[in-house]
Amino acid sequence: AAFSDAELHRVVDEVFWRKDGVSFPVEYTATPMRHGEILQGAVVIFNDITEGKKQREAIDFNHALMDKLLTMQADYLAGVASADLFAQALNILLDLTQSQSGFIGEVIDVTLGAPYLRILSMDHIDWDPSRKLDCSQQIKQGLECHDADTLIGKMLKTGRKMIVDSPIQPLTEIDLPLDQSGVSSYLGLPIFGKDGFIGVIVLLNTMLAFSYNDEIIERISPIVHALSSMMDADAASKKLEQMAHHDELTGLYNRAFFNEYLDKTLALAKRQGSFFALIYLDIDEFKGINDSLGHPVGDALLQEVAQRLLSVSRASDLLARLGGDEFILIVTNTHSIREVGYFADKIVGLALQPYCIGAAKLHVTTSVGIACFPAAGDNAAVLFKNADIALYKAKAAGKNQYQFFSEAAIQAKNREEKIQQGL
Repeated sequence: AAFSDAELHRVVDEVFWRKDGVSFPVEYTATPMRHGEILQGAVVIFNDITEGKKQREAIDFNHALMDKLLTMQADYLAGVASADLFAQALNILLDLTQSQSGFIGEVIDVTLGAPYLRILSMDHIDWDPSRKLDCSQQIKQGLECHDADTLIGKMLKTGRKMIVDSPIQPLTEIDLPLDQSGVSSYLGLPIFGKDGFIGVIVLLNTMLAFSYNDEIIERISPIVHALSSMMDADAASKKLEQMAHHDELTGLYNRAFFNEYLDKTLALAKRQGSFFALIYLDIDEFKGINDSLGHPVGDALLQEVAQRLLSVSRASDLLARLGGDEFILIVTNTHSIREVGYFADKIVGLALQPYCIGAAKLHVTTSVGIACFPAAGDNAAVLFKNADIALYKAKAAGKNQYQFFSEAAIQAKNREEKIQQGL
């Protein structure tokens, strides 16, 4: 070009190769040489721009990173759901590290030798077909990562980063119900918050020529710090929600949440013309246990009863502790009194099994009262009152049984109240 038009030419995207076969970027100028008006030749000067190109790329990367961080911060302040924020952060990490797939997980137990990991967001992770039906629930509840020799297990045990290049084992061998057999490079990063080790980032790459390194980790460190803050805030929010809606002793829902849920269940049942039941129960002679064995034993018994009730409850049911030894279930997704009675009979039978609490072996019974919508009332207060009447009926009939609400039960309770009042 310099010879043809006698002008200076500059090229900034040329590539040279060294003797060892490694390429590097160069720019060059071609400057024409003249003697008078006659073109004699050209001087071509090549310049290695490796460092300059790295600096420009770093500047472009930092600009893009700041834009993404500002977007995340704006979404966080705007109250975007935490699940969406975690998904956004994962997409940024995949983009910045040229990874094909990955996930962000929350460490929910590292104290008992069997840490668990709850997946907060994942992208382009393949399901293991043989375990596909179980995967969704495991992801939500937590994946057990007990084997310290696996990649995930080792990171959860040590809290250290993990970088592994090709070939690596498929993820089915690292305690996850997933199949990523095409992975060639793996990066696992711990996330630390105010309370210590709180989560992990796992990134996966399928390109054979690619490998993760400390430079990549340093580049994405602002995102990791942002994730740490987000996870701390999410944990604090969950803790507040837990305190507001759950019973501190048993972990079950509390009376306040039960009342809210009952109102919503009632409104939905009225719109759909559906059937549901309240199953109200308490432990027979619980006061005697507290008085004779002490409140710690009584508390432990309540916790055990709660776990047994949870074991027979379905996902569509709501179980709450109202206070003391009183528990209540809202049983939906059922169609007949017979089904509800079968469920109540299971509860009574379950309570009869002995409880081993410390050195004490306890044998207790429970009484159960049932009120069904719409037969036993069409508002929350009436339904709850009638479930209480049915519970009284079970107590009066000898305990260790269940009873449905009926008009006869109302009359019996009214007579008992009059007698107690001396009328």
